Amino acid sequence: MSNTTWQETALKIREHRDETLSKIDPAISNLPETLSTRVIDVPRTLLTTEEIAITEHPLELLIASLANGELTSTNCVYELLPTRALSRAQELDAAFSKGGPVGPLHGLPISVKEHIGIKGLSNTAGFVGWENRKNSDDSNILKILLEAGAVLYVRTTEPQGLMALETCSNITGITTNPHNTSLTPGGSSGGEAALIALGGSVLGIGSDIGGSIRSPAANCGIYGLKPTPGRLPVIGLAACMIGCEMITGTIGPMSRTLEGLDLFMKVVLSSKPWTKDLSLHQMPWGPTDLSSIQELPKRKLTIGVMLDDGVVKPSPPVLRALEEVVEKLKLIPDIEVVSWKPYKHDYGIEILLYAPDGGEGFFDALKTSGEPCDPLLAWILRDQPGIETLDHYGVRHWTMEREIFRYEYLQEWNNTAPEMDIILCPVGPLPAPPLGTSRYWGYTSIWNLLDYPGVVFPVTKVNQELDKKDDTYVPRNEMDKFYHDNYDVNQQKDAPVALQIVAKKMEDDKTIQSLKVITKLIGLPFVDWHSSSHSAMAENVSQSHDGGLHETPIPGTVHLVDLEGTMRTRHDKDKKDIVLIPPPSSHPDDPLNWSPKRKAIATACVCLYTLAVGFPSAAIYSVLVPISMNTGISVSTLNDGTGYMFLFFGWGCAFWQPLALQYGKRPVYLFSLLATLGFTMWGPYAKTNGQWIASKILQGFFGAPIESLCEISMTDIHFTHNRGSYMTLYAFFLAGSNYVAPVLAGFIADGQGWRWVLYWCAIFLGLVFVILFFFMEETNYDRPAQSLNAVMDEASSDNEQSTQTEKVVESGEIQESTTTQANQAVEGVSTKTFLQKLSLKDKPRPFKQFIFTLKQPFIFFTFPVVVYAGFAYGSSLVWFNVLNATASLILSSPPYNFKASMVGLSYLSPFLGSSLSTIWSGMLGDKIILALARRHNGRMEPEDRLWLFTLTALFCPVGLILWGVGAAHGIHWFGLIVATFILAASIFIAIPTSCNYAIDSYQQLGGQAMVTVIIVRNTMSFAINYGITPWITNTGLQNTFIAAAFISMAQSLVFLIFVKWGKQMRIASKDRYWKMVNESAALGVTH
Repeated sequence: MSNTTWQETALKIREHRDETLSKIDPAISNLPETLSTRVIDVPRTLLTTEEIAITEHPLELLIASLANGELTSTNCVYELLPTRALSRAQELDAAFSKGGPVGPLHGLPISVKEHIGIKGLSNTAGFVGWENRKNSDDSNILKILLEAGAVLYVRTTEPQGLMALETCSNITGITTNPHNTSLTPGGSSGGEAALIALGGSVLGIGSDIGGSIRSPAANCGIYGLKPTPGRLPVIGLAACMIGCEMITGTIGPMSRTLEGLDLFMKVVLSSKPWTKDLSLHQMPWGPTDLSSIQELPKRKLTIGVMLDDGVVKPSPPVLRALEEVVEKLKLIPDIEVVSWKPYKHDYGIEILLYAPDGGEGFFDALKTSGEPCDPLLAWILRDQPGIETLDHYGVRHWTMEREIFRYEYLQEWNNTAPEMDIILCPVGPLPAPPLGTSRYWGYTSIWNLLDYPGVVFPVTKVNQELDKKDDTYVPRNEMDKFYHDNYDVNQQKDAPVALQIVAKKMEDDKTIQSLKVITKLIGLPFVDWHSSSHSAMAENVSQSHDGGLHETPIPGTVHLVDLEGTMRTRHDKDKKDIVLIPPPSSHPDDPLNWSPKRKAIATACVCLYTLAVGFPSAAIYSVLVPISMNTGISVSTLNDGTGYMFLFFGWGCAFWQPLALQYGKRPVYLFSLLATLGFTMWGPYAKTNGQWIASKILQGFFGAPIESLCEISMTDIHFTHNRGSYMTLYAFFLAGSNYVAPVLAGFIADGQGWRWVLYWCAIFLGLVFVILFFFMEETNYDRPAQSLNAVMDEASSDNEQSTQTEKVVESGEIQESTTTQANQAVEGVSTKTFLQKLSLKDKPRPFKQFIFTLKQPFIFFTFPVVVYAGFAYGSSLVWFNVLNATASLILSSPPYNFKASMVGLSYLSPFLGSSLSTIWSGMLGDKIILALARRHNGRMEPEDRLWLFTLTALFCPVGLILWGVGAAHGIHWFGLIVATFILAASIFIAIPTSCNYAIDSYQQLGGQAMVTVIIVRNTMSFAINYGITPWITNTGLQNTFIAAAFISMAQSLVFLIFVKWGKQMRIASKDRYWKMVNESAALGVTH
């Protein structure tokens, strides 16, 4: 034994490293004397713009630039092994000038974990005493890479004996995480991961026997692949466990890009390494490009989700990352997400036998230099299963146990989820752990035991607001407690959070191919690693490097039913599987969090407003003839006035809706009431056609909030799963005002004259104004940006093993729930005083927001779904306008000769029809969408509501024929009353169904979309009011209404087109839509 101490040997190795670093030309200068804990961006401050462009070049583009001569190899080399690397680079450049690139990796710098043998260099495997063990040849894997044109330029650090999930040795000291130097980069390939994360390498080689590629890749926010053992050559590696086959290690690629892993495997396996190493499987690398995915059209890619291994619970950021990915996947039609419960993972960990010699190989290696054992390695050798001295019989016994476990696990997979392609699961309980605390590798080592390949990919970052620790959690065991205690959201702020995909043995290429599909469909990762802060909005609506959007969720497609009880978001307090959409904030003055009483008052105020403004618009329907006879204004002109009123009811929304979103809905409602009161009082004094038309135009413009603002007020305070019922309630009052007003007007006209019809409407308007002034609250609420996108609801862990106590809010009531912690809600008590609630001033917002919101409804004219919603609404209500325009004419004429009061009384029939229809459109409609969502694995599509139009298509034509043809033939008056009942019942369906379809499809901008819907609807209403009298005059009642019946049927059946292709239309619009959402959020429009 040499007389040199281990300290002297370690110092000698470090001095050699420093000497190689000093040869870098140009030398590193201007390095700060002190550094913060976050050093991930330091290289950007030290390199030139050109060097940064090269070091951050995507690997696939770097390869292309090297292969075509745009970059020479020399320009890429600036780290360790400079003499060897520069010589190799010059050799490659010379070869390129003579005959082109040497191979598929021509000139590509590759970093190498130290224990992977390089000719002429030592292999210490982290042991000081192995410093003199020189390699006589390159390891087989490096021979392949060198033949492909690679440049070896740096070797990276590893822990003592390679046996730790951190990287610390007596040779190089502690390797830290570049994202936060108080955290570990992982191990044993921690040096590789840290260097790649810093941009010092684009592609590196690590090794893995228990998580040594995947843990560092996850901790540092890069990609890493642990292949199936036997796919890649391992001859030439140094390790204590060489020759022990209880658990077989493997090498694998690590890279900043998924393409880097794919390229590495293609290059190595295309060389047919099994021809030189008979221990390797003779299996080429399969196709992984997206165009090669032939199975997806035939069957869905099936992903099993393992939220928790049942031993150590994942921390909040890990669960959030998993759940964000899962929720987005559930929205993809060609992907099936199933639950995968771990099969005996606790037992699997017990039979992980890494050192059946009891650790003697490690102790012998330590003795060669006398160096002390690293604390983590000492803990592993002393306290962990898998380090046990076994005789021949013991080895045979545990080998059989291992094989039985592998067999049982595969049978469980095949029997429980035979279609499952891959498993999506955590990489570990924590994001990058604090230094010295990495003790659990069950989430990775279980797959080493099974020989299953796994790929790790970055997802998001730790967020201090979203990932708070649950202090009420009761740990399951000592290891679970250890990890729970060592999670600190403040210390681990901005640490990368990653996940892994696992496939069956030998299906390595499937892991890469599946991850490519997932990345393309949901846009991974969700954050930019080079930004120290990021908003929740950036996570929900993630941006690509060019400023555009990644592939985003389909607008309108939401996960409404939590079938498996795994979603990490708020649920309905009564129906525990119903997800609250949109997700409420944690503030008690968020209208979604209001108490039931507060919501009931707000809903009643909206309904009262609807009645008050609706009465004067409909009251004249039963007294058209008396008005015409008294004023000399023709019935045709009176109908024209109604047409203009409806036209401005629609187009006025384009002004009032942005105004309400900007300055508050409460002042708009109150001003609308006062203005409508004034113009209602003008009506009795109109003497000419022009005056009548003008009064109706102004009445329509100032009463326009009745058409689109009320729907959004209902959306402000009610959730998707029950919004249909409340939207139907609004529709009932809207339609009811149109039916009840003529009833009352008829009796008033008979008793007091037609002018008093409008006087009483004005009195009612004044009364409602007073009520709303004291009881109507403002429902505008700017939720935090993360609440914008309902499709980003979070999923959680399974009920028994992964639950935390959460305060969930439904209708403002605090309830205990067994879902994982989401945004905690405060108690549902308003922070506003009564006088503050009476304020007519909403919070100040920039005026450019108003201008932007003013434009958006016109952009929505290019969205087919929104235009259809307006068409469906309008094409049904035009027949209601036809009824209104002809009721007084038909029933006042022979053979019926109804007085005004009786014409008005006839409107009780459509009122009853609408009342009956509320059951179908409201309560049953909500049940239907929930039932369909359950059939679709919890996913609700907005098109699900369109099936309600089935009754409209069936009964509207019947009502029209009975009304028009019956009147033409003078049938008994009761037949006409039945006709109005049928007609109103079928027409009413369109009001809540069309509104909900538009809002469900584009929820974040529902207010603007509704303006478009109402403009389309009311323009159609104007056209029919303008044309109904000439139409009947020219073709007669019978022909007019037979034609109307067939037109209505055709119009109604258009819903089938949107049931079939509506989702495709939403998909086609999603990029434009999310761009609008982002622009709105940037301006503060989040309500």
